[in-house]
Order: sequence, then structure tokens, then C-alpha cells
Amino acid sequence: IEFVDRLYGRSKEIDILLNTISRVPSQQQLLSQMPDSHQNQEKNQREFVLISGHSGSGKSSLIRSIKNPLRRSGWCYLSCKFDRMDNTTPLKTLASAFDAFFLSLITMRDHYLGVRKCNDTSTFWSWRDVSDYLDYIIQSIKTTVGESNTAALELFIPSLHNLLNASQATSDDTTSPRVVNFTDSSRTRVSFLFCSLLSAISHPSHPALLLLDDLQWADTASNE
Repeated sequence: IEFVDRLYGRSKEIDILLNTISRVPSQQQLLSQMPDSHQNQEKNQREFVLISGHSGSGKSSLIRSIKNPLRRSGWCYLSCKFDRMDNTTPLKTLASAFDAFFLSLITMRDHYLGVRKCNDTSTFWSWRDVSDYLDYIIQSIKTTVGESNTAALELFIPSLHNLLNASQATSDDTTSPRVVNFTDSSRTRVSFLFCSLLSAISHPSHPALLLLDDLQWADTASNE
């Protein structure tokens, strides 16, 4: 028996998701919004969707059905799944979404540079897109988050350090996130930094989609 990823009977829901995604302006749309495209970008760029349903009803499959088309078209796809048995470490699951995303960028970069070849490149961006986007987010992260704050995020997201030190690291250089003890003030600060990081990696040519699966099991810091 061969199982396929195709969904049946979900055309309406997929159309709703795609219509929501289409409201996020592309770079070309922003350029056409004159005279103040930056102001319009701030006003129109965010969308929020909640998907509810019984366990096993296909919520995660619904999102996965649009994952690869979005990635091929240049979207930044970040995904994490919360677990009620593993929610004691604040921000651990949320950090895993960023960690996997940055690793995917490093993998694409290494593939094009000949450091490490990948067999499946179906969702890879072009080398020009990868190169331009890496240049953009490295500068954007340093500007938006700040170098001292970036060091704090690297405790949760090891691949962020590898990304920002591209000449010294490859996709084979992986370490585990460290366990960080929080005070109320430090948790608030780190939560703000995660929001800043999401803003820093978003670009009109590469909008970001963050999927939070089983949000009911999220830790307090991630909910904030």
C-alpha cells in the first residue's frame, strides 16, 4: 500500500489558508504602494490564523499540504509542536522552530558552495535567493536584535551562531541548546528577543510563516 500526502475534502480550508497568505504583500506589491511603502508594509504584513478540531482530525496535515509550495515560492517556514510531557523548559519548543529553519538555510548554502551535497533539493531556493537572503538576515539580526542580545538567543538556538559565523561553521556543526534558568525579568527579555528575531528574518521577498502545533501544551513563556 502506498500512502500519499494528498488531502481529500479539504479544498475549502486550503483555499482559506491560501487567501490569508495572499494578503501578505510581496515585494512587488510593496513597491507599488506609493508614496510610503514602509508605512503600508507595517500596516498590512501580519496575518493570524487559528485552526481548531478534534485530535486526529487532520489539522497538522492541512498545514503540511501547503508547506512545500510555500517553501518553493520563497516563504520562510518555521514549525514546532508542543508536547504536554515536555513543556517544563521555557521556550525550548519555540526555539526548535528557529533552530531547524536556520539549519535549513545553512544546508542550502553548503549545498551550493559544494561543502555538502543534498539529494532532495525540491524545496531549495535558487543560489541567488539564498545568498541575498543570508546577507539580508545576518545584517537584519545584528541591527534589530543586537550583538549582545544575539548571544543570549544563541543559548537557545545553536544554529543561529553557526549562521552568523558563516565562514567558521557548516551544517555538520551542531550543538544542543543549553538549559537556561529564568527569572521573571529575564524571561520577559528573552520573549521579546524571540519576537524581534521573527521580525528580523521576515522580508517582502521571503515572508515568514510560524506554525505552532498543539498550542494548548505550550509553556507560559512561549504563550507570552
